[in-house]
Amino acid sequence: MKKILKHLGLLAFVFVVLIGFSGCLFTLSAPTLTMNGYIIEWENQSNASKYEVILNEDKIITEQNSIDVAQYIKDSGTYTVKVKAFSKSLFYNDSEYSSDFTFTVGDTPLSAPTNLTLSTENRKYIASWQGVSGASFYLLKLENSVNSSVIYIKSTTTTSNFTDKITQGGQYTLSVSAFAENLEEFKPSAYSDAINFEKAGYLQSPTNLKVVGDVLSWKSVDGASKYIVATTEGKTLETTNNTINLTTSGLLSVGNITPLFVQAISGNSYNYDSPYSNGVTYLRNTSKANMQTTNLEYMNTAFDLCADSVAELKSLLFYVLYYRIEDINFYISYLGTNINVISNEIYDQMDLYDEIKSISYQVSILGDLITLKTTFKHPNTPSIAASGNVDVTQDTSVKPLSYAGEYEKRADDFDDFLINTRAKSLVVFNSDQLYVALQNGYKPVFTSQNSPARAVYEQGKEILKDIVATDMTELQKLNAIYDWLSYTVKYDYNLLNLTEKLEGSEGTGAQSELSKYDGFYIEGVLFDDGQAVCDGISKTMVMLASIENITIYKVSGTAGGGNHAWNKVALDLNSEVEGKEWYTIDVTWGDYSVHNSGKTKYTEYLAHTYYLVTDAMIQNNEHQELSPKTDTSEQEFSYYKNTTLTYNSTTVDLYIENSTQLNNLLYVMQGLGITGLDFELGYNELFINTKLSAYNVNAEQVKSSTGAMRTIYVISAK
Repeated sequence: MKKILKHLGLLAFVFVVLIGFSGCLFTLSAPTLTMNGYIIEWENQSNASKYEVILNEDKIITEQNSIDVAQYIKDSGTYTVKVKAFSKSLFYNDSEYSSDFTFTVGDTPLSAPTNLTLSTENRKYIASWQGVSGASFYLLKLENSVNSSVIYIKSTTTTSNFTDKITQGGQYTLSVSAFAENLEEFKPSAYSDAINFEKAGYLQSPTNLKVVGDVLSWKSVDGASKYIVATTEGKTLETTNNTINLTTSGLLSVGNITPLFVQAISGNSYNYDSPYSNGVTYLRNTSKANMQTTNLEYMNTAFDLCADSVAELKSLLFYVLYYRIEDINFYISYLGTNINVISNEIYDQMDLYDEIKSISYQVSILGDLITLKTTFKHPNTPSIAASGNVDVTQDTSVKPLSYAGEYEKRADDFDDFLINTRAKSLVVFNSDQLYVALQNGYKPVFTSQNSPARAVYEQGKEILKDIVATDMTELQKLNAIYDWLSYTVKYDYNLLNLTEKLEGSEGTGAQSELSKYDGFYIEGVLFDDGQAVCDGISKTMVMLASIENITIYKVSGTAGGGNHAWNKVALDLNSEVEGKEWYTIDVTWGDYSVHNSGKTKYTEYLAHTYYLVTDAMIQNNEHQELSPKTDTSEQEFSYYKNTTLTYNSTTVDLYIENSTQLNNLLYVMQGLGITGLDFELGYNELFINTKLSAYNVNAEQVKSSTGAMRTIYVISAK
C-alpha cells in the first residue's frame, strides 16, 4: 500500500510540474513572407510540423516553407496571403498568422495554348502544344474522374512528360494554361481545349494463330489498324489482313522450322500496341531426317527436333516455354512410343522451368512423331497493378552516394552502352524473354517499335544515362544500379498480401491470376509507380547491369518461408583470385523498412545489408536456391569498408570500429551536407544511440541487423 501511495505521489508531483511548466512554453515565430516570381516563401522553422496558408478564399496545408501560387490564380486583381506555423513539439505553441502579404495580377491575359496533343508511345504520357508569345512557363491541369483529384504540372517548355502522375485507372482530362514572367502586367491565359483520355492499356494480343498448309491466320483484334508478323530470326511483315501466305511472305527460315508471332498495332494514340501473340510453327518437312538436321538454340545450348536425351528434350521444351509456342512437332528417340511415358517425361521437364507459368498441354503421337499443343494461361505481358490499403513511401533523407556526381554525365542521345559489344543477339518479344536473354549473354533484337520488351529496355537505358558514367568501374556502376533500385522502388505489399491470399485459398488458378500483375515483372519497377516484389526487382537488376555488360543473373528460391528471388553477379574485386568472383545481392532484403502497428504504412530506407555478400551469409537468413548452380559466392566484398567520404582533410569509410571513427563520420556527414546514410558498426558500443542523438542524428531510424551476422545502422539528420 505504501508503494502505491508513493507512486501516486510521484505522479502528482510530475503532473504539477508539467502544469507549471506549460505556462512557460515557447511560441513559434509568425512567418515573414517574401515573393520571387510565383513563389511565396518564408523562413523554415525546425520545430514546425506544417504550415497553413490562406490565399484569398483558398486554405492550403503544406510541410514546405514555400508555395507556388500559379495554380491558385483565377483572375486579375489583388491577392492576400497569410501563413501560420503549427508546432510539432509539446514545448512550443503554434505561431500567430503572418502579416498580410499582397500581390497583384494584371488585367491583360495571355493567349491560350493551342494544338494540345498527347502521345503514349513506349508507355510514356507526353503532352505537347503550340507555344504562346510572352509565356515564361505553362501549367498543365490533370483531372482524374475516379477520385476527383486535380494535379498541376509546371513546364518551361511546350512538352511535358507526366507519366509518373498516371498512377490510377479511369478517365482523365488534360488542359494547359500559359503564364507570363510579369504577373503584375499579365494574367494567366485561359486553359486550352481539353483532351479526354483513359489510362492507356494494351490492345489484346492476337489469338487463334493457325497454320493450315502455307497460310497463317489469326483472329482480328478490335482497335487494330494493322498487324506485324515476326519470327525468331527477326524477320517481319506488316499487313492489314489477318491472313498471310507464308511461301510468298519472305518470313520463312532457311531451316526446316519457322516460329511465327503476331502483334496488333493500335489505330489510335491512346492505346499501346498489343504484346506479341503466342507462337505457332511452320514446318517444311516432318520427316525424322529433316528434324534431326533442324538446328536450334536455347540459351547457348544447341538442339534439334529429334530429342535423343533428357538434356536435349529439356532444351527443346524450355525453348517452347520461353517463346510461348502453342503448337510444335518433334520426335523423342529415347522413350519409345508410350504416350503416358512421354507425357510424364514432358511434364517433369517443363516443371523445371522456373519462371512464372500456368500452363496445360496436350500430347498426341502419330507413329513416332509427337505433336505438343501448349495452352498458356498466364499473359506474356502484365496488365494491372495490385491495389490495397498499404501505403509505402521512400525516406528521402538517406540518398544514394554512388550516382555519377563528379563524372562526366552521358549525353541525352548517348547509346554507346557496352551491351552493344556482345557478339550474339536474340529476338525478344516481352520483358521476361528480355531479362533471360540478357543474363545469358545475348544482345536483344526487337521486331517492332513498340514491343513491350523494347519499352522497358529503352527506359532502362534512360535510367542508366542519369546514374552511371562511362568511365566508372564495374563496381561503381553496380553500386549506382543497386542504389537506384533500393532508393526508387517501393516493395509492393499489396501484391504480397494478394499473393498470400490466393496461394492460401482452395482451388487452382493462383499462378494464372497472379501473373497478370506488374509487380512480378520489370514493368512494375519502371512503370507502376516503382512498385514491385522481389521477382520484378531482381529481373530489373539483371536488365540494368546487363546493359552495362556486367555478368549477372536472377536466382529463384525461398527465404523466410516463402518464395523469393535475388541475384548473383561476377566481379573482379579480389586481386588474390584469378578472374572474377561471384557475389550475392538481394535488393529486396537489402534495404530497411519500418511500419505502423497495422502494417498499412511502410517507410523504406536505402541500405546495403545484403549487397555483395556470400552464400553462407544469406543461407543464415534462410535463403535457399531452388536449382543451385556452380556459381558459389564464397567471398564477401564489404561495401562499408570500401566506401569512403572526405570533408576537408578528414577521410572516413562506413565501417566504424571505434568512437573516434564515429565522430569523424558524423563530422564528414554534416560537412558534406549528407542528410542520411547507412554504416556498419564493427565494435560493441552500448551507448551508440545516445551518441547519435547528441550529434543531432535521428536515432529512431536505427536498425540492428543481427540476423545478417552484422550490425547495420540507418541514420538521418534531425
